[in-house]
Amino acid sequence: MGQRGSKALTVLFLLIIAAIAGAFFLNYQDLARRTLIDNRQAIGSFAQADTLNEATVVAGFESALDENKIAEGERLEDKYGYSFQSTRQQHNLQRFLFRMVLILSITGLLLLVIWWISRKQQKTLESNLLLLSERFEEEKRRNAVLLERRKSEEENVKAVITDITHQLKTPIASLKMSLEIAGSDSFSIEERKQFFMQGSNQIDKLDLMLDSMAKLSQLEAELISIEPTAFSLKELITRVVSSLIMKALNKDIEIEVDIESDHLIVADRKWTTEAVSNILENAIKYSPKKTVITVKGTILPSYALIEVMDEGKGISKEEVNLIYRRFYRGKDAAVLENEGSGVGLYLARKIIEEQGGIIMMKDCQPQGANFQLTIPLALDANTAVIES
Repeated sequence: MGQRGSKALTVLFLLIIAAIAGAFFLNYQDLARRTLIDNRQAIGSFAQADTLNEATVVAGFESALDENKIAEGERLEDKYGYSFQSTRQQHNLQRFLFRMVLILSITGLLLLVIWWISRKQQKTLESNLLLLSERFEEEKRRNAVLLERRKSEEENVKAVITDITHQLKTPIASLKMSLEIAGSDSFSIEERKQFFMQGSNQIDKLDLMLDSMAKLSQLEAELISIEPTAFSLKELITRVVSSLIMKALNKDIEIEVDIESDHLIVADRKWTTEAVSNILENAIKYSPKKTVITVKGTILPSYALIEVMDEGKGISKEEVNLIYRRFYRGKDAAVLENEGSGVGLYLARKIIEEQGGIIMMKDCQPQGANFQLTIPLALDANTAVIES
Protein backbone atom coordinates (compact mmCIF):
# COMPACT_ATOMS: atom_id res chain seq x y z
CA MET A 1 0.00 0.00 0.00
CA GLY A 2 2.84 2.42 0.83
CA GLN A 3 4.72 1.70 -2.44
CA ARG A 4 1.56 2.17 -4.53
CA GLY A 5 0.84 5.49 -2.82
CA SER A 6 4.42 6.63 -3.41
CA LYS A 7 4.24 5.78 -7.12
CA ALA A 8 0.89 7.53 -7.48
CA LEU A 9 2.25 10.72 -5.85
CA THR A 10 5.31 10.62 -8.11
CA VAL A 11 3.16 10.30 -11.25
CA LEU A 12 0.87 13.11 -10.05
CA PHE A 13 3.86 15.36 -9.35
CA LEU A 14 5.30 14.73 -12.84
CA LEU A 15 1.90 15.37 -14.46
CA ILE A 16 1.66 18.70 -12.64
CA ILE A 17 5.14 19.69 -13.84
CA ALA A 18 4.23 18.66 -17.41
CA ALA A 19 0.96 20.64 -17.24
CA ILE A 20 2.75 23.78 -16.05
CA ALA A 21 5.38 23.39 -18.81
CA GLY A 22 2.61 22.90 -21.37
CA ALA A 23 0.81 26.01 -20.15
CA PHE A 24 4.01 28.05 -20.48
CA PHE A 25 4.56 26.75 -24.02
CA LEU A 26 0.99 27.49 -25.12
CA ASN A 27 1.21 31.02 -23.68
CA TYR A 28 4.49 31.52 -25.52
CA GLN A 29 2.90 30.34 -28.78
CA ASP A 30 -0.03 32.71 -28.26
CA LEU A 31 2.28 35.65 -27.43
CA ALA A 32 4.49 34.94 -30.46
CA ARG A 33 1.41 34.79 -32.73
CA ARG A 34 0.03 38.06 -31.34
CA THR A 35 3.43 39.76 -31.74
CA LEU A 36 3.60 38.59 -35.36
CA ILE A 37 0.12 39.94 -36.03
CA ASP A 38 0.99 43.29 -34.39
CA ASN A 39 4.09 43.62 -36.59
CA ARG A 40 2.14 42.83 -39.75
CA GLN A 41 -0.56 45.31 -38.63
CA ALA A 42 2.08 48.03 -38.19
CA ILE A 43 3.73 47.40 -41.60
CA GLY A 44 0.35 47.34 -43.30
CA SER A 45 -0.57 50.61 -41.60
CA PHE A 46 2.69 52.23 -42.71
CA ALA A 47 2.17 51.06 -46.33
CA GLN A 48 -1.38 52.43 -46.56
CA ALA A 49 -0.54 55.79 -44.94
CA ASP A 50 -0.28 58.83 -47.25
CA THR A 51 2.53 60.33 -45.26
CA LEU A 52 4.94 58.68 -42.82
CA ASN A 53 5.74 60.72 -39.75
CA GLU A 54 5.98 60.18 -36.05
CA ALA A 55 2.22 60.32 -35.56
CA THR A 56 1.73 57.77 -38.36
CA VAL A 57 4.30 55.40 -36.80
CA VAL A 58 2.69 55.63 -33.35
CA ALA A 59 -0.77 55.16 -34.85
CA GLY A 60 0.50 52.12 -36.78
CA PHE A 61 1.41 50.36 -33.50
CA GLU A 62 -1.55 51.58 -31.46
CA SER A 63 -4.40 51.30 -33.97
CA ALA A 64 -7.03 48.57 -33.67
CA LEU A 65 -6.45 45.36 -35.53
CA ASP A 66 -7.55 45.48 -39.12
CA GLU A 67 -7.64 42.37 -41.28
CA ASN A 68 -6.80 44.39 -44.43
CA LYS A 69 -3.74 45.96 -42.84
CA ILE A 70 -2.63 42.57 -41.46
CA ALA A 71 -3.06 41.03 -44.92
CA GLU A 72 -1.12 43.92 -46.47
CA GLY A 73 1.68 43.44 -43.99
CA GLU A 74 1.79 39.70 -44.74
CA ARG A 75 1.90 40.48 -48.51
CA LEU A 76 4.79 42.86 -48.08
CA GLU A 77 6.55 40.28 -45.89
CA ASP A 78 6.29 37.73 -48.70
CA LYS A 79 7.16 40.25 -51.40
CA TYR A 80 10.41 41.40 -49.86
CA GLY A 81 11.34 38.04 -48.26
CA TYR A 82 11.23 39.43 -44.77
CA SER A 83 10.19 37.26 -41.78
CA PHE A 84 8.83 38.72 -38.60
CA GLN A 85 9.57 35.35 -36.90
CA SER A 86 13.29 36.22 -37.02
CA THR A 87 12.99 39.59 -35.37
CA ARG A 88 14.63 40.51 -32.05
CA GLN A 89 11.21 40.42 -30.43
CA GLN A 90 10.79 36.77 -31.38
CA HIS A 91 14.33 35.98 -30.23
CA ASN A 92 13.62 37.73 -26.93
CA LEU A 93 10.44 35.73 -26.58
CA GLN A 94 12.34 32.51 -27.30
CA ARG A 95 14.97 33.47 -24.72
CA PHE A 96 12.17 34.21 -22.27
CA LEU A 97 10.62 30.82 -22.99
CA PHE A 98 13.99 29.08 -22.54
CA ARG A 99 14.59 30.85 -19.23
CA MET A 100 11.12 30.06 -18.00
CA VAL A 101 11.55 26.39 -18.95
CA LEU A 102 14.94 26.34 -17.23
CA ILE A 103 13.55 28.00 -14.10
CA LEU A 104 10.58 25.67 -14.15
CA SER A 105 12.83 22.63 -14.59
CA ILE A 106 15.14 23.67 -11.77
CA THR A 107 12.13 24.44 -9.56
CA GLY A 108 10.57 21.08 -10.41
CA LEU A 109 13.87 19.31 -9.77
CA LEU A 110 14.26 21.07 -6.42
CA LEU A 111 10.70 20.22 -5.50
CA LEU A 112 11.31 16.63 -6.55
CA VAL A 113 14.47 16.48 -4.41
CA ILE A 114 12.62 18.04 -1.47
CA TRP A 115 9.76 15.56 -1.94
CA TRP A 116 12.23 12.64 -2.21
CA ILE A 117 14.05 13.74 0.96
CA SER A 118 10.70 14.17 2.71
CA ARG A 119 9.59 10.76 1.50
CA LYS A 120 12.88 9.21 2.65
CA GLN A 121 12.53 10.84 6.06
CA GLN A 122 8.95 9.60 6.21
CA LYS A 123 10.10 6.06 5.43
CA THR A 124 12.83 6.36 8.07
CA LEU A 125 10.25 7.61 10.55
CA GLU A 126 7.88 4.77 9.63
CA SER A 127 10.75 2.29 9.97
CA ASN A 128 11.68 3.73 13.37
CA LEU A 129 8.06 3.66 14.47
CA LEU A 130 7.79 0.04 13.31
CA LEU A 131 11.01 -0.80 15.15
CA LEU A 132 9.76 0.95 18.28
CA SER A 133 6.46 -0.89 17.95
CA GLU A 134 8.29 -4.22 17.64
CA ARG A 135 10.48 -3.35 20.62
CA PHE A 136 7.41 -2.37 22.58
CA GLU A 137 5.74 -5.66 21.73
CA GLU A 138 8.96 -7.52 22.59
CA GLU A 139 9.21 -5.69 25.92
CA LYS A 140 5.54 -6.38 26.49
CA ARG A 141 6.06 -10.09 25.85
CA ARG A 142 9.21 -10.08 27.98
CA ASN A 143 7.43 -8.35 30.83
CA ALA A 144 4.59 -10.85 30.52
CA VAL A 145 7.13 -13.69 30.71
CA LEU A 146 8.87 -12.06 33.68
CA LEU A 147 5.53 -11.53 35.38
CA GLU A 148 4.58 -15.13 34.73
CA ARG A 149 8.00 -16.26 35.96
CA ARG A 150 7.62 -14.13 39.06
CA LYS A 151 4.23 -15.64 39.76
CA SER A 152 5.72 -19.09 39.16
CA GLU A 153 8.63 -18.29 41.49
CA GLU A 154 6.24 -17.03 44.15
CA GLU A 155 4.22 -20.22 43.83
CA ASN A 156 7.47 -22.20 43.87
CA VAL A 157 8.60 -20.43 47.04
CA LYS A 158 5.27 -21.22 48.67
CA ALA A 159 5.61 -24.85 47.55
CA VAL A 160 9.18 -25.01 48.86
CA ILE A 161 8.12 -23.59 52.22
CA THR A 162 5.31 -26.13 52.34
CA ASP A 163 7.73 -28.93 51.40
CA ILE A 164 10.28 -27.85 53.99
CA THR A 165 7.58 -27.63 56.64
CA HIS A 166 6.37 -31.09 55.72
CA GLN A 167 9.91 -32.48 55.62
CA LEU A 168 10.78 -31.08 59.04
CA LYS A 169 7.47 -31.78 60.75
CA THR A 170 7.79 -35.57 60.96
CA PRO A 171 11.34 -35.81 62.41
CA ILE A 172 10.67 -32.94 64.82
CA ALA A 173 7.49 -34.63 66.07
CA SER A 174 9.33 -37.94 66.40
CA LEU A 175 12.23 -36.21 68.17
CA LYS A 176 9.86 -34.47 70.55
CA MET A 177 8.10 -37.73 71.40
CA SER A 178 11.40 -39.59 71.84
CA LEU A 179 12.78 -36.94 74.19
CA GLU A 180 9.57 -36.87 76.22
CA ILE A 181 9.65 -40.63 76.65
CA ALA A 182 13.40 -40.65 77.35
CA GLY A 183 12.86 -38.10 80.14
CA SER A 184 9.82 -39.85 81.61
CA ASP A 185 9.93 -42.04 84.73
CA SER A 186 7.07 -44.17 83.36
CA PHE A 187 9.42 -46.24 81.23
CA SER A 188 12.33 -48.49 82.07
CA ILE A 189 15.91 -47.39 81.65
CA GLU A 190 16.32 -49.71 78.67
CA GLU A 191 13.23 -48.27 76.96
CA ARG A 192 14.36 -44.74 77.65
CA LYS A 193 17.77 -45.55 76.16
CA GLN A 194 16.08 -46.85 73.02
CA PHE A 195 14.01 -43.69 72.66
CA PHE A 196 17.06 -41.60 73.40
CA MET A 197 18.88 -43.36 70.53
CA GLN A 198 15.84 -42.85 68.32
CA GLY A 199 15.89 -39.14 69.16
CA SER A 200 19.59 -39.02 68.35
CA ASN A 201 18.85 -40.62 64.98
CA GLN A 202 16.17 -37.99 64.30
CA ILE A 203 18.70 -35.27 65.11
CA ASP A 204 21.12 -36.83 62.61
CA LYS A 205 18.31 -36.94 60.08
CA LEU A 206 17.48 -33.28 60.68
CA ASP A 207 21.14 -32.36 60.42
CA LEU A 208 21.43 -34.20 57.11
CA MET A 209 18.27 -32.60 55.80
CA LEU A 210 19.27 -29.09 56.84
CA ASP A 211 22.75 -29.56 55.39
CA SER A 212 21.23 -30.62 52.04
CA MET A 213 18.83 -27.69 52.09
CA ALA A 214 21.63 -25.26 52.93
CA LYS A 215 23.71 -26.50 50.01
CA LEU A 216 20.69 -26.35 47.72
CA SER A 217 19.73 -22.80 48.73
CA GLN A 218 23.32 -21.57 48.40
CA LEU A 219 23.67 -23.10 44.95
CA GLU A 220 20.35 -21.73 43.72
CA ALA A 221 21.08 -18.27 45.15
CA GLU A 222 24.47 -18.41 43.39
CA LEU A 223 26.23 -17.96 46.72
CA ILE A 224 28.35 -20.96 45.76
CA SER A 225 30.60 -20.38 42.76
CA ILE A 226 31.48 -23.28 40.53
CA GLU A 227 35.22 -23.06 39.85
CA PRO A 228 36.27 -25.69 37.29
CA THR A 229 39.82 -26.96 37.37
CA ALA A 230 41.59 -29.78 35.53
CA PHE A 231 41.99 -32.96 37.54
CA SER A 232 41.95 -36.70 37.02
CA LEU A 233 38.77 -38.69 36.32
CA LYS A 234 40.29 -41.55 38.34
CA GLU A 235 40.87 -39.18 41.26
CA LEU A 236 37.20 -38.12 41.20
CA ILE A 237 35.88 -41.70 41.22
CA THR A 238 38.38 -42.75 43.88
CA ARG A 239 37.34 -39.88 46.16
CA VAL A 240 33.66 -40.71 45.73
CA VAL A 241 34.03 -44.45 46.34
CA SER A 242 36.37 -43.95 49.32
CA SER A 243 33.88 -41.64 51.05
CA LEU A 244 31.05 -44.19 50.78
CA ILE A 245 32.81 -47.57 51.00
CA MET A 246 31.90 -48.05 54.67
CA LYS A 247 28.19 -47.51 53.99
CA ALA A 248 28.39 -50.13 51.26
CA LEU A 249 30.25 -52.62 53.51
CA ASN A 250 27.69 -52.12 56.29
CA LYS A 251 25.02 -53.37 53.86
CA ASP A 252 27.31 -56.11 52.51
CA ILE A 253 27.32 -54.38 49.12
CA GLU A 254 30.34 -54.63 46.85
CA ILE A 255 31.47 -51.65 44.78
CA GLU A 256 33.35 -52.45 41.59
CA VAL A 257 35.29 -49.69 39.84
CA ASP A 258 35.90 -49.93 36.08
CA ILE A 259 37.97 -47.14 34.52
CA GLU A 260 39.00 -47.92 30.94
CA SER A 261 41.53 -45.07 30.73
CA ASP A 262 42.28 -41.96 32.75
CA HIS A 263 42.02 -38.41 31.48
CA LEU A 264 41.91 -34.91 32.89
CA ILE A 265 38.41 -33.51 33.31
CA VAL A 266 37.42 -29.87 33.81
CA ALA A 267 35.08 -29.53 36.80
CA ASP A 268 34.76 -28.14 40.29
CA ARG A 269 36.48 -30.77 42.42
CA LYS A 270 34.36 -30.31 45.56
CA TRP A 271 30.91 -29.94 44.02
CA THR A 272 31.40 -32.58 41.33
CA THR A 273 32.44 -35.01 44.05
CA GLU A 274 29.24 -34.01 45.90
CA ALA A 275 27.11 -34.70 42.81
CA VAL A 276 28.60 -38.15 42.04
CA SER A 277 28.51 -39.05 45.76
CA ASN A 278 24.79 -38.28 45.90
CA ILE A 279 24.17 -40.70 43.03
CA LEU A 280 26.34 -43.46 44.52
CA GLU A 281 24.83 -42.93 47.98
CA ASN A 282 21.33 -43.37 46.53
CA ALA A 283 22.46 -46.58 44.82
CA ILE A 284 23.79 -47.93 48.14
CA LYS A 285 20.69 -46.82 50.02
CA TYR A 286 18.16 -48.48 47.72
CA SER A 287 20.15 -51.61 46.70
CA PRO A 288 19.46 -54.95 48.42
CA LYS A 289 22.15 -56.57 50.53
CA LYS A 290 24.75 -58.82 48.92
CA THR A 291 24.51 -57.02 45.56
CA VAL A 292 27.10 -55.29 43.41
CA ILE A 293 27.28 -51.63 42.40
CA THR A 294 29.51 -50.81 39.43
CA VAL A 295 31.07 -47.40 38.98
CA LYS A 296 32.38 -47.11 35.41
CA GLY A 297 34.41 -44.33 33.78
CA THR A 298 34.58 -44.04 29.99
CA ILE A 299 36.36 -41.44 27.86
CA LEU A 300 34.29 -40.03 25.00
CA PRO A 301 35.50 -37.54 22.33
CA SER A 302 34.68 -34.43 24.40
CA TYR A 303 33.31 -35.78 27.66
CA ALA A 304 34.00 -38.28 30.39
CA LEU A 305 31.05 -40.60 31.02
CA ILE A 306 30.51 -41.84 34.58
CA GLU A 307 27.99 -44.63 35.13
CA VAL A 308 26.67 -45.84 38.48
CA MET A 309 24.89 -49.18 37.95
CA ASP A 310 23.11 -51.02 40.77
CA GLU A 311 21.09 -54.22 41.09
CA GLY A 312 18.17 -52.72 42.95
CA LYS A 313 14.50 -52.55 42.09
CA GLY A 314 15.01 -49.73 39.61
CA ILE A 315 12.79 -46.71 38.95
CA SER A 316 9.41 -46.88 37.26
CA LYS A 317 8.89 -45.07 33.96
CA GLU A 318 6.29 -42.84 35.58
CA GLU A 319 8.90 -41.51 38.00
CA VAL A 320 11.89 -41.13 35.66
CA ASN A 321 11.10 -37.47 34.99
CA LEU A 322 10.15 -36.77 38.61
CA ILE A 323 13.20 -37.99 40.51
CA TYR A 324 15.19 -34.80 39.81
CA ARG A 325 12.57 -32.58 41.40
CA ARG A 326 13.35 -30.82 44.63
CA PHE A 327 12.20 -32.80 47.72
CA TYR A 328 10.76 -35.57 45.53
CA ARG A 329 10.87 -39.06 46.98
CA GLY A 330 9.54 -42.14 45.24
CA LYS A 331 6.28 -43.78 46.18
CA ASP A 332 7.81 -47.22 46.53
CA ALA A 333 7.79 -48.63 50.09
CA ALA A 334 11.52 -49.40 49.92
CA VAL A 335 12.19 -45.73 49.20
CA LEU A 336 9.96 -44.43 51.98
CA GLU A 337 11.57 -46.77 54.51
CA ASN A 338 14.97 -45.16 53.97
CA GLU A 339 15.84 -41.78 55.37
CA GLY A 340 16.40 -38.99 52.88
CA SER A 341 15.72 -35.33 52.15
CA GLY A 342 14.70 -35.72 48.51
CA VAL A 343 17.26 -33.17 47.27
CA GLY A 344 20.24 -35.39 46.42
CA LEU A 345 19.43 -36.00 42.76
CA TYR A 346 18.13 -32.46 42.32
CA LEU A 347 21.39 -31.08 43.67
CA ALA A 348 23.43 -33.51 41.54
CA ARG A 349 21.61 -32.51 38.35
CA LYS A 350 22.02 -28.81 39.08
CA ILE A 351 25.77 -29.16 39.74
CA ILE A 352 26.40 -31.26 36.62
CA GLU A 353 24.34 -29.02 34.33
CA GLU A 354 26.01 -25.87 35.72
CA GLN A 355 29.28 -27.29 34.34
CA GLY A 356 27.97 -28.13 30.88
CA GLY A 357 27.27 -31.80 31.52
CA ILE A 358 24.08 -33.86 31.57
CA ILE A 359 22.62 -36.54 33.82
CA MET A 360 20.19 -39.29 32.83
CA MET A 361 18.86 -42.61 34.04
CA LYS A 362 18.58 -45.89 32.14
CA ASP A 363 17.38 -49.31 33.18
CA CYS A 364 19.84 -52.10 33.86
CA GLN A 365 19.27 -55.67 32.76
CA PRO A 366 17.84 -57.78 34.28
CA GLN A 367 17.08 -55.16 36.95
CA GLY A 368 18.46 -52.05 38.57
CA ALA A 369 19.18 -48.46 37.62
CA ASN A 370 22.02 -46.99 35.60
CA PHE A 371 22.68 -43.33 36.29
CA GLN A 372 24.87 -41.73 33.63
CA LEU A 373 26.48 -38.31 33.82
CA THR A 374 28.93 -36.48 31.59
CA ILE A 375 31.76 -34.11 32.53
CA PRO A 376 33.76 -32.04 29.98
CA LEU A 377 37.30 -33.20 29.23
CA ALA A 378 40.39 -30.99 29.22
CA LEU A 379 41.20 -31.08 25.51
CA ASP A 380 44.23 -28.79 25.10
CA ALA A 381 47.66 -30.11 24.24
CA ASN A 382 49.02 -29.75 27.77
CA THR A 383 46.37 -32.06 29.25
CA ALA A 384 46.85 -35.26 27.31
CA VAL A 385 45.70 -38.71 28.35
CA ILE A 386 47.13 -39.77 31.70
CA GLU A 387 49.10 -43.00 31.56
CA SER A 388 48.25 -45.64 34.10
